[in-house]
Amino acid sequence: MGFEVNSLGKIIRSVQAFGRELSRKTVPIISPRVPAIGVALGGGFARGMAHIGVLRVLEQENIPVRIVTGTSVGALIGACYCSGLSLSELEDVAHSSRFTTFARWTLSRMGFASNDRMVAFLTRTLKVKTFEELRIPLGVTATDFNTGEGVVFHSGSIIDPVRASCAYPGMFLPVEIRGRYLVDGMLSHPVPTRPLREMGADRVLAVHLKGKWARGGAPR
Repeated sequence: MGFEVNSLGKIIRSVQAFGRELSRKTVPIISPRVPAIGVALGGGFARGMAHIGVLRVLEQENIPVRIVTGTSVGALIGACYCSGLSLSELEDVAHSSRFTTFARWTLSRMGFASNDRMVAFLTRTLKVKTFEELRIPLGVTATDFNTGEGVVFHSGSIIDPVRASCAYPGMFLPVEIRGRYLVDGMLSHPVPTRPLREMGADRVLAVHLKGKWARGGAPR
């Protein structure tokens, strides 16, 4: 299921509809496995607070989130949430953050800002620092600057993959990880539903912050 974020009311109605759909597709009691519900948090930095609203409504509706994937601001919100921050803590962090919390101006042919300050922000904010320690499995997307290939991180350190996922090209400098220069995951995974399914999600809730779905409907 995918939906666009335009208002809190729409968030609530969409998530409630998602819950009703799940209730109609319950697993028989003899089944040893409950379907894994995953949430794909798309990019759209200025609208990132809407992701917190989605997660809050999921909690209120008692819909358990088993896997999260995130792109750009979705990666940032997802990392904080999956590391163990409560939604109230996450809202406080979001309200107190500014551009200079994450970035500094610089001069380069590849961008005019660096998000290296995000290292300090994530170090003090995240309750754990590696993917393996997260309370909820997380996939973070980025894009290879040279090839345009999508990259998905779900092991090792969280911090640099989140930085890379938020490095919008032309504005922020690419982030080097393992010899590759990586930029914003929105270029390859605007709403990372495919990585979510590859990580084992049976039911997918896709949160799109950037306007209308492309022709053909919500991503699969």
